[in-house]
Amino acid sequence: MKRLHDTELLSEVPELIFLNLDDSDESYSARNFMSDFSELSDFIRNKCKLILLSGSRNDDLKHEMLLQPSVVRFLDTPLDAYQLREFIV
Repeated sequence: MKRLHDTELLSEVPELIFLNLDDSDESYSARNFMSDFSELSDFIRNKCKLILLSGSRNDDLKHEMLLQPSVVRFLDTPLDAYQLREFIV
């Protein structure tokens, strides 16, 4: 699979990325991901929208992430079909 940095065609860019903020891997946090994502080209960032998932009540992190232009939604986990319905084409 090509890395997003190497993407040249708009059709190769995902429209949505679901990012779980509760990932137990402390070495690569949501903040790290957002920093890396912000370094991608405008071409990619404008096409790809982020949906954040979390079961945590960390309102500071939630607010910080929602300020990012590519973040379109913040969903509480666990997810159900009703929450995902609007993203299914």
